[in-house]
Amino acid sequence: MDQNRFGGWRWLALGGALVCFSSIAASQDFPLRSYDIYGMDVKTGQIFQITHVPDKGEFNPYWSPDGKFIVHDVVSVDVQNLAVTNVKTGQTVPLFGGEGGNDAAWSPNGQWIAFDDFSGIYLVPAGGGQPRLVVSDALSPRWSPNSKHIVFSRPSDGSIRTVEVSGTNERLVASPLYGDLMHNPTWSPNGQWIAFMYYGYILKLSVDKLGQAQGDFQIVVNNDNYNYSPDWSNNSKTIVFGRNNALWSVPASGGDATQLTMPTALYAGDYDPAYSNNGQYIAFARATGPLAKPGVAQQALFPAEFGLAQNYPNPFNPTTTIRYALPADGYMNLTVYDMLGQKVAQLVNEPMSAGYHDVVFDASRLAAGTYVYKLQAGSLVQIKKMILVK
Repeated sequence: MDQNRFGGWRWLALGGALVCFSSIAASQDFPLRSYDIYGMDVKTGQIFQITHVPDKGEFNPYWSPDGKFIVHDVVSVDVQNLAVTNVKTGQTVPLFGGEGGNDAAWSPNGQWIAFDDFSGIYLVPAGGGQPRLVVSDALSPRWSPNSKHIVFSRPSDGSIRTVEVSGTNERLVASPLYGDLMHNPTWSPNGQWIAFMYYGYILKLSVDKLGQAQGDFQIVVNNDNYNYSPDWSNNSKTIVFGRNNALWSVPASGGDATQLTMPTALYAGDYDPAYSNNGQYIAFARATGPLAKPGVAQQALFPAEFGLAQNYPNPFNPTTTIRYALPADGYMNLTVYDMLGQKVAQLVNEPMSAGYHDVVFDASRLAAGTYVYKLQAGSLVQIKKMILVK
């Protein structure tokens, strides 16, 4: 989860945009709600809890090559570090040298863990040790299959690049076409592709063994919704990703996406998916509650109360997703107003069934600025603001 989870603490402002690659909803209620690492059996869909660090949240899981351990963020209100959890026992220990670390990735040969500190990418021995700077102005490291190169995003110009583990021979993979940032690159296990997110799309590029592009962009998932944090299956045929606080999978060749999880509550999303190397499991971050204990997680299909979520992404351009929760069937009205109180869009005005609902708001015809959206169901009313940037 490459973002600040707590208001006012270490947001990265880059070119007027906030680097907030995933897990927006997590920032709204951590640490009141515990975020932990879960696993899902790909074949059966069974979900099980892997970590629980009291009074802290765990995010950004990544598997060791043998599947016995997961490296992940451990976050409190003002401190973020890396830790390693034994998947079988649930025991979590700090990663020496991973202090201040974020978004770690275990090398395929098992020797190294790469991570960023929100400004540059470091390597630390998998067993812990002194970290070594590989490249500055870099986020979201991921490994080539031969463990010789790292692909990363460069926040200052929004590009995707690769670099050798020695820190030499940096190469450009892709530059933004329209000035927005490219995020969360990930190298396919067969070494033939690099996938990443851009403008709500998930794209992929054919690459050689050095990571140099061999053709044009190909769309894997379009931006009807905001799609983020792609990761490859072990056979390079499937990509798992986040959308609307849930996990989805899609053929790497593109096509219809399949929803894998249902958020456990309005502000309790599933984030940061990562396939195990044997392809059997997907690890991810999930909100479980302040008194959670390791064990089998149950998914709540219907909300317990009426609620309106903050739109995602926010700020946005030109589309954003608004989620609301209905504990019972009822007539819903969802309307967008400008700051003068004039109605600019009617998104919902009809009977709706109980459950979680998502609405995509296209503001391409509107001027940049702050807008208000209001959800009303009988006497129940909730209002939030959103920001359109152009």
